[in-house]
Amino acid sequence: MRLNFAKLVVFLVMPFVSAVQVRADVISTTIPTGLQPTAIAVDSITNMIYVVNDSSYTVTVINGATNSTSTVNVGTRPGAIAVNPATDMIYVANSGSNTVTVINGANNATTTVNVGSKPGAVAVNPITNMIYVANAGSGNVTVINGTNNSTTTVIAGTGPDALAVNPATNTIYVANSGTNNVTVINGVTNSTTSVAAGTNPDAIAVNPVTNMIYVTNYNGGVTVINGATDSTISVIAGANPWSDVVNPVTNTIYVTNHGGNVTVIRGGTDSTMTVSAGLVPEAIALNSITNKIYVANYEGGSITVINGANNSISTLSVGSTPYAVAVNSVTDMIYVANEGSNNVTVISGSPTAVRPEEPQFRSPALDFKGTIAIYSLNGRELLKTAFSGTAAKESILNQDKKALATGVYKYRVFNDRTIMDEGSFMIK
Repeated sequence: MRLNFAKLVVFLVMPFVSAVQVRADVISTTIPTGLQPTAIAVDSITNMIYVVNDSSYTVTVINGATNSTSTVNVGTRPGAIAVNPATDMIYVANSGSNTVTVINGANNATTTVNVGSKPGAVAVNPITNMIYVANAGSGNVTVINGTNNSTTTVIAGTGPDALAVNPATNTIYVANSGTNNVTVINGVTNSTTSVAAGTNPDAIAVNPVTNMIYVTNYNGGVTVINGATDSTISVIAGANPWSDVVNPVTNTIYVTNHGGNVTVIRGGTDSTMTVSAGLVPEAIALNSITNKIYVANYEGGSITVINGANNSISTLSVGSTPYAVAVNSVTDMIYVANEGSNNVTVISGSPTAVRPEEPQFRSPALDFKGTIAIYSLNGRELLKTAFSGTAAKESILNQDKKALATGVYKYRVFNDRTIMDEGSFMIK
């Protein structure tokens, strides 16, 4: 794991103060790529962006600081990508050559790993350093050990074409579009169980905080799986749901529907509302720090930006047939892969945001005894420290930083059980 404890930067304070003045998203620049960019992933620690070019069999690597690019050759018909930010390794599934190209983020050197037939999805567990590849043609999942690239094969259903990992429980969920079910893989033993889903499950997302899993069924709404019991309920979505994303901070789920809108599901109650989008919304990504959701409208040549606080929307024009979108929540930059125009549109999420250099407390004196807790972004408590009075600020800036890796964290200040203040910070 890459550690750098030289600097602690608080870059966002959440509900109780206006330290971040969120402005409208604006187009920053457009960057050429290879032919037909159809997938994109971000390493928020290195600030590098990886764009899969389906027809040129390459990955365009974008330096997020300079927007300069380099090109890495991969296998035939690359179509899916995932990043392990803990190891700085990138995994590209090549459906035409039945391989995964492993890219070393430090020098762009590559290694090829053989997998099953027609690999179409890939996901990483950064805690265990295991990589999971769904092979649609052979009905199985290839498990790659990130330490030595050795592999194991796990049987799934027919047509597995989407998967997601819950790193908190070390459980993997595989959507099988041909058998209308989800294969649940125990990450420790690779043993499996099967859970019924709707018709043609085609995407899957996990809330690691609540241990709930959301499966979009192209012809059958959303199946919600309770990760503790594997029990399910069905939630009605719009016409032809295509992809989904979970905000674990707000416990809200967003589902794109090809019919032209987004279904918003409130976790816990599973109540829904509908938000308008553009023509054929497909890919979706979110910034859990700013609580903004970005929807790529494939036939509309646009991005719909949803404000998660009130579900208001705005629209930005991008390139032709935007197919994929990814967010760097640390820099608040959004990257849109435009399949038809062979480029990436770069959007600045908060171009004039004021980012304080230390926590801004709702109650400056903090003249009470309490505790400060630090959490990972998925809600797992990492540290807790007691304080008395104004020592709270020093506690946040100095407490056990050497126990934290480079990354983004949340904190909360408690007076007994009452949350007095909360925010987020970054170590880089």
